Amino acid sequence: MERTIDHDEEGRESSEYEDMDDEDDEFRKEIEFPLPQTQQFIDDQLPTSSGHQLDEIPAAMNIEYEEVYPHNCVDDPHDTVQAAEKVYYENEMEDLVYNEIYGEGGNEQKIGTDKRIRNIVGTSACCIVCQRSESEKIRLFKWPKSEELREQWLHFFRLPASAINGTTEPYICCYHFPADTFVMVEDRIFWKMTALPKYRHRRPGLAEPFPWEAAAKLKMEQQLLAQTSTETLGYKIRYRMPFNKHKTRNVHQVAVMIPIASPHLYYEYHFNRYGLNNTKFYACLNCRKAKTESGIRDVIRTIHLDGNKFLSSGDPFNGHHFACRPHNIYDYRIKSTLRKYLDKNTLREEEIAEEVARTIIQDIQEMVSSSSSDPN
Repeated sequence: MERTIDHDEEGRESSEYEDMDDEDDEFRKEIEFPLPQTQQFIDDQLPTSSGHQLDEIPAAMNIEYEEVYPHNCVDDPHDTVQAAEKVYYENEMEDLVYNEIYGEGGNEQKIGTDKRIRNIVGTSACCIVCQRSESEKIRLFKWPKSEELREQWLHFFRLPASAINGTTEPYICCYHFPADTFVMVEDRIFWKMTALPKYRHRRPGLAEPFPWEAAAKLKMEQQLLAQTSTETLGYKIRYRMPFNKHKTRNVHQVAVMIPIASPHLYYEYHFNRYGLNNTKFYACLNCRKAKTESGIRDVIRTIHLDGNKFLSSGDPFNGHHFACRPHNIYDYRIKSTLRKYLDKNTLREEEIAEEVARTIIQDIQEMVSSSSSDPN
C-alpha cells in the first residue's frame, strides 16, 4: 500500500517526505542519450578526416571576401608602383573622385613611402601639390613649359616627374607664391616669367593679399581716393634743379606747383624725405623762408609726390605758414628785368619802367594766347 503525503499537515519532519527519483532519471537519460534528430544534426556539423582537419573552419561556415582598399589593389604589397593606383567611389554629390598615388624614386620606391595624392572632383581641376580647387580667393595656373623651371619646382615641392608628366594640364595654385609674383591688369592676371614658389605647404596668415582679393581691392580703392590727381585739383607739377648744389650730397630737384587757373602763381617745394614705394615728400620753401623772416613757428606745408602724381589729400595751396605767400611770375620777371638793366647802367629810370611794362604786357599776351589755343 502506497503512502500518501499530506502537505497540509504541520509539524512533520523533512525525512518523512518521499524522494522523487523518477523524474531525475529521465532527465539524465536525455542528456546521455539525445534524441535521434539532435544526434543527426550534431553529426552533420562535425568535421570528417576526409574533408578537413578538426581545427579548420567548416566548409559551410567559410565566407569568401575581397578587400577593395588601395593597399589591396596589387597582388604583392611589396611590389613597386608601376602606374598610378586609381580608386573610384561616389561622394555625396554623386561626383566621381579618384586618387592618384605617386611614389618617389621610380622603381626603387615602395608603396606607402612618401606618396603624393592628387584629388580631382568630377571634371574640375585642382592644384597637384595641395589639392586646392579654384575659388574667388584661390587661382590656378598652369605649370611652366620650361623644363628647367619645372625641375626647380619639382625639387622644391619634392615631387616626382611623373606627377606632372602623367597629366595633360597640371595646375598649381597661387598659395605657394608671394603676392608680388602676380600683377592684375583689369580682369587679367599676369605673373613673372621666372616665378619661383616660396611656400611648400602653408601660406602665412599675415602675408600680403593677392591683387584679386577683396582686401587688395579695398586697399587700392583707398589709395585711389587718397591719391587725388593734380588734374582734378587743377594743378601742374614741374621740376627744376636747385640753385645751390652740394658736392657731398645727392641733388634732388625742386618741385613747382602751378595752378592751371592762375599760371602766374606757384609754390616751390624742396625734397624732404622718401616715402613708401620710392615716393617723395617735399616741404614748402616759402614756408621756411616765412618762418625765418617772421621768427614765429608755424606749420610748414608738406606734400607727397610720385613723379607728376599728387598723392597728398587737400589743396597744395592751403595749409601753409601764416606769413607764406606764393611766388608771382610777374614779380620774378620784374626783378629779373630790373636786375638786367641796372647791371648795365645804360638806361634811365623812365626807360627801365617802360621796359618792365613791355615785359608784363608780353607775358599777359602769351598767357591769353595759350589759354585760347587750349581746347579744354
